[in-house]
Amino acid sequence: MPYSSDEGKAWMLRQLRATGPRSVVDIGVGSGTYGRMAALELDEPPYLTGIEIHAPYVQQFGLHQWYDEVRVADVRLMPIPEADVVILGDVLEHMKTVDALAVWACARWAARVRVLLSLPIIEWPQDAVDGNEHERHVETWTHERVLAELEGIDEFEVGEQVGVYAARPARLRTLA
Repeated sequence: MPYSSDEGKAWMLRQLRATGPRSVVDIGVGSGTYGRMAALELDEPPYLTGIEIHAPYVQQFGLHQWYDEVRVADVRLMPIPEADVVILGDVLEHMKTVDALAVWACARWAARVRVLLSLPIIEWPQDAVDGNEHERHVETWTHERVLAELEGIDEFEVGEQVGVYAARPARLRTLA
């Protein structure tokens, strides 16, 4: 669904505050939860880029109100823009494993400081929602599976239904 559980949202906000990003890429925007969070809750809102596969959500949820830039695209078919923080908010469960691992690797490559991830860590069946086939859950993740298959995770919080994770970037940055 374009909405997600409240579980882990406070942790994600703490991560954003601790990072103090100047730029954020939010992948799988849905209703715009993380864009609103960054715009309203951070002392200095970052430049926000949202990537959403389902074009009707842009108008339905007024995404341009929260994001400086909204791209309607399939993240599996595009390079992820470089940013301080890349957020994958409840998106990997909508992809086959091979795609999820590729998107994760690309997100870690695009992130200058952190990658933040939120996803259900229990079996959570979901079909298409309002005709949007991209809302279908195609993979079930567990906390153990996340830690085993997604490289670079160094912080996390596990709830009853949702796990939230932070990972370091895939490449070291040097001062120029």
